[in-house]
Amino acid sequence: MGWVCADCEHRLNRPQLRCVGCALPLTAALAAAAKPDALQATNTDTPAAAPRDASQPPPQTPPQPAATRCGRCLSEPSPVAASYAAFDYAAPGDRLVQALKFNQRTALAAPLAVLLAGALPSGEAAPDASSCAAQPRFDRILPIPLSPSRERSRGYNQSWELVRRLPPALGPACWQTLVRTRDTASQMALPHTERERNVRGAFAVQRDVADLHLLLVDDVMTTGATLFEAARVLRKAGAASVTALALARTP
Repeated sequence: MGWVCADCEHRLNRPQLRCVGCALPLTAALAAAAKPDALQATNTDTPAAAPRDASQPPPQTPPQPAATRCGRCLSEPSPVAASYAAFDYAAPGDRLVQALKFNQRTALAAPLAVLLAGALPSGEAAPDASSCAAQPRFDRILPIPLSPSRERSRGYNQSWELVRRLPPALGPACWQTLVRTRDTASQMALPHTERERNVRGAFAVQRDVADLHLLLVDDVMTTGATLFEAARVLRKAGAASVTALALARTP
Protein backbone atom coordinates (compact mmCIF):
# COMPACT_ATOMS: atom_id res chain seq x y z
CA MET A 1 0.00 0.00 0.00
CA GLY A 2 2.66 2.50 1.02
CA TRP A 3 0.43 4.54 3.36
CA VAL A 4 0.45 2.04 6.25
CA CYS A 5 3.12 -0.29 7.61
CA ALA A 6 3.44 -3.87 6.36
CA ASP A 7 1.88 -5.32 9.53
CA CYS A 8 -1.18 -3.06 9.29
CA GLU A 9 -1.48 -3.81 5.59
CA HIS A 10 -1.59 -7.52 6.37
CA ARG A 11 -4.22 -7.02 9.09
CA LEU A 12 -6.41 -4.84 6.89
CA ASN A 13 -6.27 -7.37 4.03
CA ARG A 14 -6.68 -10.43 6.24
CA PRO A 15 -9.14 -12.94 4.73
CA GLN A 16 -12.44 -12.94 6.63
CA LEU A 17 -15.56 -14.99 6.02
CA ARG A 18 -18.62 -12.80 6.66
CA CYS A 19 -22.37 -13.18 6.71
CA VAL A 20 -23.65 -11.79 3.42
CA GLY A 21 -26.75 -10.46 5.19
CA CYS A 22 -25.17 -8.36 7.96
CA ALA A 23 -21.40 -8.51 7.24
CA LEU A 24 -20.61 -9.91 10.68
CA PRO A 25 -17.54 -12.16 10.77
CA LEU A 26 -18.45 -15.84 10.81
CA THR A 27 -16.53 -18.18 13.08
CA ALA A 28 -15.67 -21.61 11.77
CA ALA A 29 -18.64 -23.07 13.64
CA LEU A 30 -21.06 -20.43 12.37
CA ALA A 31 -19.74 -20.75 8.84
CA ALA A 32 -20.33 -24.49 8.92
CA ALA A 33 -23.90 -23.96 10.16
CA ALA A 34 -24.72 -21.11 7.78
CA LYS A 35 -26.61 -21.94 4.61
CA PRO A 36 -25.48 -21.00 1.09
CA ASP A 37 -27.31 -18.06 -0.43
CA ALA A 38 -27.73 -18.68 -4.13
CA LEU A 39 -28.63 -15.05 -4.77
CA GLN A 40 -25.10 -13.80 -4.13
CA ALA A 41 -22.10 -14.67 -6.28
CA THR A 42 -18.78 -15.28 -4.55
CA ASN A 43 -15.17 -14.80 -5.42
CA THR A 44 -12.56 -17.54 -5.44
CA ASP A 45 -9.58 -15.42 -6.41
CA THR A 46 -6.56 -14.94 -4.19
CA PRO A 47 -6.73 -11.77 -2.08
CA ALA A 48 -4.60 -8.98 -3.49
CA ALA A 49 -2.94 -6.07 -1.74
CA ALA A 50 -4.74 -2.80 -2.39
CA PRO A 51 -3.17 -0.48 -4.97
CA ARG A 52 -2.47 3.08 -3.97
CA ASP A 53 -4.83 4.70 -6.48
CA ALA A 54 -8.56 4.19 -5.94
CA SER A 55 -9.12 4.65 -9.67
CA GLN A 56 -7.36 1.35 -10.31
CA PRO A 57 -9.33 -1.92 -10.36
CA PRO A 58 -10.22 -2.92 -6.79
CA PRO A 59 -8.49 -5.84 -5.07
CA GLN A 60 -10.36 -9.09 -4.75
CA THR A 61 -12.13 -10.23 -1.61
CA PRO A 62 -11.06 -13.30 0.36
CA PRO A 63 -12.10 -16.65 -1.08
CA GLN A 64 -15.16 -18.29 0.43
CA PRO A 65 -17.01 -21.39 -0.72
CA ALA A 66 -20.45 -19.84 -1.05
CA ALA A 67 -22.20 -16.72 0.13
CA THR A 68 -23.63 -17.51 3.54
CA ARG A 69 -26.03 -15.96 6.01
CA CYS A 70 -26.00 -16.28 9.77
CA GLY A 71 -29.00 -17.68 11.61
CA ARG A 72 -30.42 -14.26 12.42
CA CYS A 73 -30.29 -13.11 8.80
CA LEU A 74 -31.91 -16.34 7.66
CA SER A 75 -34.82 -15.84 10.04
CA GLU A 76 -35.39 -12.07 9.71
CA PRO A 77 -36.31 -10.21 6.51
CA SER A 78 -33.90 -7.47 5.46
CA PRO A 79 -34.28 -4.42 3.20
CA VAL A 80 -30.80 -5.00 1.75
CA ALA A 81 -29.86 -7.57 -0.86
CA ALA A 82 -26.48 -8.04 0.79
CA SER A 83 -24.07 -6.35 3.19
CA TYR A 84 -20.30 -6.14 2.85
CA ALA A 85 -17.49 -4.64 4.94
CA ALA A 86 -13.82 -4.05 4.20
CA PHE A 87 -12.49 -4.84 7.67
CA ASP A 88 -13.43 -5.14 11.33
CA TYR A 89 -13.76 -2.02 13.45
CA ALA A 90 -10.65 -2.91 15.42
CA ALA A 91 -6.99 -1.90 15.33
CA PRO A 92 -5.60 -0.69 13.02
CA GLY A 93 -8.73 -0.04 10.95
CA ASP A 94 -10.64 1.74 13.70
CA ARG A 95 -7.93 4.38 14.01
CA LEU A 96 -8.01 5.04 10.28
CA VAL A 97 -11.80 5.43 10.35
CA GLN A 98 -11.60 7.81 13.32
CA ALA A 99 -8.91 9.88 11.63
CA LEU A 100 -11.06 10.22 8.52
CA LYS A 101 -14.25 10.89 10.44
CA PHE A 102 -13.17 13.16 13.28
CA ASN A 103 -9.69 14.51 12.54
CA GLN A 104 -10.12 16.10 9.10
CA ARG A 105 -7.90 13.43 7.50
CA THR A 106 -9.85 13.37 4.25
CA ALA A 107 -6.70 12.38 2.34
CA LEU A 108 -7.23 8.91 3.80
CA ALA A 109 -10.45 8.55 1.82
CA ALA A 110 -8.62 7.63 -1.40
CA PRO A 111 -6.67 4.61 -0.11
CA LEU A 112 -9.58 3.55 2.09
CA ALA A 113 -11.87 3.64 -0.94
CA VAL A 114 -9.63 1.01 -2.53
CA LEU A 115 -10.24 -1.29 0.44
CA LEU A 116 -13.94 -0.45 0.32
CA ALA A 117 -14.25 -1.41 -3.34
CA GLY A 118 -12.32 -4.58 -2.66
CA ALA A 119 -14.92 -5.68 -0.11
CA LEU A 120 -17.34 -6.39 -2.95
CA PRO A 121 -16.98 -9.96 -4.21
CA SER A 122 -16.16 -10.44 -7.86
CA GLY A 123 -19.79 -11.14 -8.70
CA GLU A 124 -20.72 -7.68 -7.34
CA ALA A 125 -17.78 -5.69 -8.67
CA ALA A 126 -17.85 -3.98 -12.03
CA PRO A 127 -15.39 -4.92 -14.79
CA ASP A 128 -12.09 -3.14 -15.22
CA ALA A 129 -12.84 0.53 -15.84
CA SER A 130 -10.30 0.52 -18.68
CA SER A 131 -12.45 -1.89 -20.69
CA CYS A 132 -14.61 -0.22 -23.32
CA ALA A 133 -17.25 -2.88 -22.69
CA ALA A 134 -17.38 -2.23 -18.95
CA GLN A 135 -20.82 -1.53 -17.58
CA PRO A 136 -21.44 -0.08 -14.10
CA ARG A 137 -22.54 -2.72 -11.63
CA PHE A 138 -24.80 -0.25 -9.78
CA ASP A 139 -27.11 2.42 -11.16
CA ARG A 140 -26.16 4.80 -8.36
CA ILE A 141 -23.80 4.83 -5.38
CA LEU A 142 -25.15 6.78 -2.42
CA PRO A 143 -23.57 7.85 0.88
CA ILE A 144 -25.42 7.75 4.16
CA PRO A 145 -26.24 11.45 4.65
CA LEU A 146 -25.43 13.49 7.72
CA SER A 147 -27.83 16.02 9.15
CA PRO A 148 -27.12 19.55 7.86
CA SER A 149 -26.03 20.73 11.31
CA ARG A 150 -23.60 17.84 11.81
CA GLU A 151 -22.15 18.25 8.34
CA ARG A 152 -21.63 21.97 8.92
CA SER A 153 -19.91 21.22 12.22
CA ARG A 154 -17.64 18.55 10.73
CA GLY A 155 -17.12 20.32 7.43
CA TYR A 156 -17.70 17.25 5.28
CA ASN A 157 -19.50 13.92 5.09
CA GLN A 158 -16.97 11.12 5.50
CA SER A 159 -19.17 8.63 3.64
CA TRP A 160 -19.39 10.95 0.64
CA GLU A 161 -15.60 11.36 0.71
CA LEU A 162 -15.36 7.58 0.30
CA VAL A 163 -18.11 7.31 -2.32
CA ARG A 164 -16.68 9.94 -4.65
CA ARG A 165 -13.33 8.15 -4.67
CA LEU A 166 -14.65 4.71 -5.57
CA PRO A 167 -13.69 3.37 -9.02
CA PRO A 168 -16.03 4.87 -11.65
CA ALA A 169 -16.65 1.38 -13.04
CA LEU A 170 -18.74 0.54 -9.99
CA GLY A 171 -21.31 3.18 -10.90
CA PRO A 172 -21.98 6.92 -10.62
CA ALA A 173 -21.56 8.60 -7.25
CA CYS A 174 -24.73 10.56 -6.44
CA TRP A 175 -25.10 13.31 -3.87
CA GLN A 176 -28.40 14.42 -2.31
CA THR A 177 -30.49 11.51 -3.57
CA LEU A 178 -30.97 10.39 0.02
CA VAL A 179 -31.21 13.11 2.69
CA ARG A 180 -31.67 13.42 6.43
CA THR A 181 -35.02 14.83 7.46
CA ARG A 182 -34.07 15.58 11.07
CA ASP A 183 -31.19 15.63 13.49
CA THR A 184 -30.66 12.43 15.43
CA ALA A 185 -28.61 11.59 18.47
CA SER A 186 -25.22 10.09 17.72
CA GLN A 187 -25.58 6.35 17.26
CA MET A 188 -22.27 5.90 19.07
CA ALA A 189 -23.79 7.17 22.30
CA LEU A 190 -26.81 4.85 22.23
CA PRO A 191 -27.23 1.24 23.34
CA HIS A 192 -27.92 -1.22 20.56
CA THR A 193 -31.58 -1.54 21.53
CA GLU A 194 -32.26 2.17 20.91
CA ARG A 195 -30.38 2.68 17.64
CA GLU A 196 -33.18 1.49 15.37
CA ARG A 197 -35.69 3.82 17.02
CA ASN A 198 -33.23 6.72 16.83
CA VAL A 199 -33.00 6.63 13.02
CA ARG A 200 -36.59 5.62 12.26
CA GLY A 201 -38.04 8.22 9.90
CA ALA A 202 -34.76 10.13 9.66
CA PHE A 203 -34.29 9.70 5.89
CA ALA A 204 -36.11 10.79 2.76
CA VAL A 205 -35.58 10.24 -0.96
CA GLN A 206 -35.66 13.39 -3.08
CA ARG A 207 -34.71 11.98 -6.48
CA ASP A 208 -36.28 9.19 -8.49
CA VAL A 209 -34.82 5.77 -7.66
CA ALA A 210 -37.55 3.59 -9.20
CA ASP A 211 -36.21 0.29 -10.55
CA LEU A 212 -32.60 1.23 -9.77
CA HIS A 213 -29.97 -1.03 -8.24
CA LEU A 214 -28.27 1.02 -5.54
CA LEU A 215 -25.06 0.72 -3.53
CA LEU A 216 -25.41 2.40 -0.13
CA VAL A 217 -22.16 3.32 1.65
CA ASP A 218 -21.39 4.13 5.28
CA ASP A 219 -18.15 4.38 7.21
CA VAL A 220 -19.03 2.04 10.10
CA MET A 221 -21.72 -0.61 10.49
CA THR A 222 -22.42 -1.52 14.11
CA THR A 223 -25.95 -2.91 14.42
CA GLY A 224 -26.94 -2.08 10.86
CA ALA A 225 -29.76 0.17 12.07
CA THR A 226 -28.70 3.21 10.02
CA LEU A 227 -27.98 1.36 6.79
CA PHE A 228 -31.09 -0.79 7.06
CA GLU A 229 -33.40 2.16 7.77
CA ALA A 230 -31.97 4.08 4.82
CA ALA A 231 -32.35 0.99 2.63
CA ARG A 232 -35.94 0.54 3.79
CA VAL A 233 -36.77 4.10 2.70
CA LEU A 234 -35.06 3.59 -0.67
CA ARG A 235 -36.93 0.35 -1.30
CA LYS A 236 -40.21 2.01 -0.34
CA ALA A 237 -39.41 4.70 -2.93
CA GLY A 238 -39.17 2.00 -5.59
CA ALA A 239 -35.51 0.96 -5.70
CA ALA A 240 -35.10 -2.49 -7.24
CA SER A 241 -32.36 -3.44 -4.79
CA VAL A 242 -30.05 -1.92 -2.20
CA THR A 243 -26.64 -3.35 -1.36
CA ALA A 244 -25.01 -2.10 1.84
CA LEU A 245 -21.26 -1.46 1.92
CA ALA A 246 -19.37 -0.35 5.03
CA LEU A 247 -15.72 0.46 5.47
CA ALA A 248 -15.66 -1.16 8.92
CA ARG A 249 -17.92 -3.62 10.73
CA THR A 250 -18.09 -3.77 14.50
CA PRO A 251 -17.59 -7.47 15.31
